[in-house]
This record gives sequence, structure tokens and C-alpha cells, in this order.
Amino acid sequence: MSFRSSILVSTALLLPSTALATPTINGKVFNTEALNGKVFNGKVFNSQMLEAVSTSSAWKDGAAIGGTAVDGSGLAGWGIDWSEGDAATWEWRTGEWYVGTDLLGQFVNAIDGYSETLRLHIDAIQAAEDGSDTLLHWVTVHSTSTQQSPNGWMPETSAPLCTDTDGNAVPAIVLRGEWSSAEGVSWGGDQISDSPYEITFACTNGALGKCAADCDDAGTCAAFGVPVALGYRRWAAPTWWAVEEDDGAIAYHWRDYAMEHQSCTRMIRADYCGNGKSWTETGTQIDVYDRMHDNWWDEVGSVPPAWFFDATWNEDGAVAVSCGRVSGDAITCEGLTTIGGPLMMAVSVFDRVIPAPIVSHPLACLGTDGLEDPDVRLGNLRHALPGE
Repeated sequence: MSFRSSILVSTALLLPSTALATPTINGKVFNTEALNGKVFNGKVFNSQMLEAVSTSSAWKDGAAIGGTAVDGSGLAGWGIDWSEGDAATWEWRTGEWYVGTDLLGQFVNAIDGYSETLRLHIDAIQAAEDGSDTLLHWVTVHSTSTQQSPNGWMPETSAPLCTDTDGNAVPAIVLRGEWSSAEGVSWGGDQISDSPYEITFACTNGALGKCAADCDDAGTCAAFGVPVALGYRRWAAPTWWAVEEDDGAIAYHWRDYAMEHQSCTRMIRADYCGNGKSWTETGTQIDVYDRMHDNWWDEVGSVPPAWFFDATWNEDGAVAVSCGRVSGDAITCEGLTTIGGPLMMAVSVFDRVIPAPIVSHPLACLGTDGLEDPDVRLGNLRHALPGE
């Protein structure tokens, strides 16, 4: 995937600066550090997947907590902090105050379906940068006790919720609600709950976290374990956004960060059909661009050598697919028609049609950035494979 090195963070009618997108490696991962899996929702912890966590289970030693909910990219609620002595009283607490908080999470074994309740402890909370509203959470998972599963006794364990490929802990971003990990169904890959009382811990090296993380200084964020930050902050309020077009004219676009984030998750996992199934091959490089120029391939808009337009996206999946999408497995959506190979036909996906080229209509190929289509939110370039 391709992720930018900087972004203009604003919800006002401002002209966004052009940001450079840095090509990176693409995988099928949604919310875990694994490079070659298709995990969608939750870190794999001892072969188990984490479901959305309820805020009703939150507690903190030395404090009383009530009414906790997801607020932005962190938690907020009423709390009494007994360390304040005689001044202790119910106050509205947010963000970093939740360091030391414990929550109970349901982990489900993907093999035998066995479910175990484990304790998630928030070890640290840090803003991605000074003044940033992206809060990074370092979380450790502890088994609550020695328990017996269908596969035998499970010893007490503790480990970081999110890790990189070397096993080092990386942070997570708190997102409200829950995403479906189902594949091949109409709700696959969707946000199936938007409740502020359910938490998804989005690892910053999974698709959910990469799409949501926001950094002006790539070096600062990389030092915190956030090497990729696309800046589609789904917690930000929708707003009108002013963009300078190529001819110098100013165009105003209604910006919905939540839908941009959802579109990004489709793109990163190459979920062309919008049904949760990933079609990417690990190691594919892509570069991300969008209508707001938060992410772009370079400052003047020319496509760099060895790159070509691959696909355009919205929250439902691919809007248009390039005629260069002829390698790898054939793409089938709902078993209707195949996309891929030397010919690619138009495919009906639920209530959408993915325009794809056929011999008699070569102009159906995605040969431009595709942003003239009002249904498009994001697009991506793909680096040519050897021999292309």
C-alpha cells in the first residue's frame, strides 16, 4: 500500500497542501501485524481473534469509572481519581487519563471456535504528534486465569496486543464500533456497529490503523511504531473542503472522513467486490491518492515511471478497475462474472457495476486517475510487476 508522509489536518475550508505518498508493501492484513494472512478484525493472539470490546467492562485501579465511551481516537467518560486525595470528585476524563485502564475482551479461536475472556491493559497513551488528535494506545493482553479449552489447558500468558514482524510492540488506535471479518457476503468488511460503547483496537500496522493514523512528520510517527499514516481520521466531523484544481479553479467537496476510511480499508486489502474478500498478493506496491490531495503521487501530478493507475474506490469496494489488472488470481464477485485475464467484463456487485474493459470498448480502461467520477473517493497506482 502507499501511504503519505504528510497531511494537512483541518476541518475548516482551507486549501490542503499537496502531500507525497510513499510506496509501501501491500498485504491482506486488516487489523494485525501478520504479513500473509487475511485477518480482518483484531490481533491474532495465540491463534485467537479479538472481537470488539465493550466499554462497560472498563475499570482502573485507584479510580472509579462510569459511562466510558469511545471519543475520537480515544476514550472518555466520568471518573473519580482517588490519587487526588480530598479533591477527588466525579470529573469528565478523556484521552491520556485512561492509562492503566483494564477491559475484558472476547478472544475466539479461529480453529475450534473456543471463546476465552482475556484482560486488556492500556499501558500507555501518547498523541502521535504534538497537537494531534490521533491517540496511540499500547495494550497488553493478559489471560485472566489458567483455563481449559478443547485443546487442553492454557497457561497464564501476557503479550502485546499489536506487534511488528520482529515481535516488537506497536500501538493501536481506538475506533468506535466493530467491523465484520466475513468474506463473500454483502456485509463482509463493513463496519457492522457504530456504537461508541464498542471498541476496536486498530493496530497501526493493519489496514484499519494505517488508514486512520494521521502524521505531519513521518519520522516522529515511525519512532512510535506508525510508519504508515494515510490520515483518513474517521472520527473527524464531515465538512466542506476546498481543493485547487489543475486549472487553478477552486472546487468544494463534501468530505466524509468515515467513508474515506472505509474506502481505504477496501483499497488496502484489494477488496474489489466490497464483500470482505482480499484479492491482493503480499509484496504488491501501490500508491494512494485522493480527491483532497492529502495523498498524491507527486507535487505536479505526473505518474512516475513503472507505475500505472490500478483502481478507484469508495466505501463499497472498487468503482473502476484498470485494464492492467491481469495478473494473479482471477477476481470473481458473487460468482457472477470474472474480472482478470486478458479480457475483463463489467461485473454487477450487489447494486453496483464495476466498469472494466472489453475489447470493443478500450476506453473503459482506467487510464486516468478516475476522480472525475463523483462516486469515487480514493484511487491507487500500482507498481509494475517484473515483465510488465
